[in-house]
Amino acid sequence: MLRKAILVAVVALSATVTMIGQDPLSKFNGTWKSENGKQIRKLEFKGGVIYMVEDNGRPEPILRQYPTNGELVMPDNYGVWAKAKAKGHVEGGNKVVVDTETETFGNWHDEWTMSADGKTYQALRVSMGGGRGGAKGPGAGAAKAPPMPETFTRIE
Repeated sequence: MLRKAILVAVVALSATVTMIGQDPLSKFNGTWKSENGKQIRKLEFKGGVIYMVEDNGRPEPILRQYPTNGELVMPDNYGVWAKAKAKGHVEGGNKVVVDTETETFGNWHDEWTMSADGKTYQALRVSMGGGRGGAKGPGAGAAKAPPMPETFTRIE
């Protein structure tokens, strides 16, 4: 009986240590579908960066990197995000905040907030102007509704 109690205690302690050692941002790993069903995102968190491949019905997927602690420059083959400079950090353990500057696509502020259960996340994306068009292009200065976050649900 004592052996069984010791074994149960060791197993429980091991599970606790394993859970503590996991990075909460690993909850972003997986495949996600937007609430309108038009976007499918495959996300992988590794080395402090969330890597995204998004299919939204266009011929080429959208590739993007979201740093969670520092800065990076995206590769040349990232389409409109090529050579974009992104700077990010984490707030509260479950929210990734990234500001990205591009040469052609404008500047963007993103906030991704993971739910406690890891089944959904809220994605807020705000155009900060700049780039071709951007703050000086058509529609600059026009009143716009405040951006609303979009919910993504884990499908894999």
